[in-house]
Amino acid sequence: MREFEDIEGLKRRMTMRTKPRKAFDLAEVERLASLGLTREQIAAALGASASTVYNRLRDDEEFSEAVKRGEALGIGAVASKLMDQINEGNTTAMIFYLKSRAGWRESSEIRVEANTPGEGMAAVYATMREANSNGCL
Repeated sequence: MREFEDIEGLKRRMTMRTKPRKAFDLAEVERLASLGLTREQIAAALGASASTVYNRLRDDEEFSEAVKRGEALGIGAVASKLMDQINEGNTTAMIFYLKSRAGWRESSEIRVEANTPGEGMAAVYATMREANSNGCL
């Protein structure tokens, strides 16, 4: 029986040495995440360490969900403003949207065909000079 009491006593002593779990206002966590703050910035705003926030994200489903909701709200707000700009005819906003959501991309492609070895690099340079003089590069 003595051995059991020693183990229980050890458990009590070890438990007493840990810090109490810090309580966070989940509405505040959500608000901070909606502002686009990083995990480290959220931690600083809450007066906690970054490791505490990362641990809560991993271990506390309510905390994690508050961050996810906040991030979704922030993204929704920005997306709404972007759509307003698109609807007003802002070409830059349209291009940005198409690049980020529709897979559009800008690229310059130069094709060089060479029939003999050594001819290839000279042809590449000539093609690049021509493209540059035409304003393509």
